[in-house]
Amino acid sequence: MRLTAGGQAPGVPTLLYCRQLEKKYEVELKAAKKRKASADEIHLIENDGAGDYFHFQDEIKQLHSRYLTTQASRLLIPRPPMNDDEMWESDGPNRFFITEHGIDHMRAAIRAERKARVELFLMWMPGVVGILGALIGLVAVLTSKR
Repeated sequence: MRLTAGGQAPGVPTLLYCRQLEKKYEVELKAAKKRKASADEIHLIENDGAGDYFHFQDEIKQLHSRYLTTQASRLLIPRPPMNDDEMWESDGPNRFFITEHGIDHMRAAIRAERKARVELFLMWMPGVVGILGALIGLVAVLTSKR
């Protein structure tokens, strides 16, 4: 992934940027109320802020979905079928997001696979340490007789 000068991926909303945008809309809304702007103008400012908020939420969902599916692919975990409405929701013809249920399912599967891999590694550790200890003892006995 290519990073910009600020150290972030292009097109990825940062939390700081989202908060700055939220603050901007708050300032605009306060200023409009202070000057007693029309209800239509206030409504327009609120709609702009809500539109940006939901846009960023969609971006976050898309990034989270991409992250989980990438992790599952790395661990060779099968991804839920795309036609499963409990696991995926669609926001257009080619935009799919993992639902809350799907997130829980994917995270549980990823955790289980990582746990299994760690347990496999830990299962061999006592034997390896035992053999290493025996070899060190053997070398100590052989070198002490000289």
